Amino acid sequence: MPKVANKNQNYENVQTCLNKKCGVGGHGHSMCNKLLRSLFEYGPDAMFIGRMDGKIVDCNEMAEKMLGYTKEELLKMNASAFAPENNKREIWNDLIKKLSVHKTTILEGHNIRKDKTIFAVEARFRLIKYDSETLIF
Repeated sequence: MPKVANKNQNYENVQTCLNKKCGVGGHGHSMCNKLLRSLFEYGPDAMFIGRMDGKIVDCNEMAEKMLGYTKEELLKMNASAFAPENNKREIWNDLIKKLSVHKTTILEGHNIRKDKTIFAVEARFRLIKYDSETLIF
């Protein structure tokens, strides 16, 4: 039976590969930044980066398609806008509590599109550090 690496090993392998291929600074670094941006922007899943208060600071093309908003519209929104439930604040507070303990979590629920259709969703969240700010990916 093949051995499966844990998530931390996978991350470390990707990071090591990027470090070897990209190096520190110079042309390689720029190429890696472009590659990572492309992976985010054109990835097969909807991806968001948001602040702890729910404000969306970045999203990808699939997020636009999934929710029916343009990127410009999404960047003016709060992630709680997509929860059709009346207890949006409670859902968000529970998410923040889980992330503060585990740094990563999965939630199942429903989202609402711009056209008001509701659909089931399984979303993975992870806390990330960017400069001095803690963000949710």
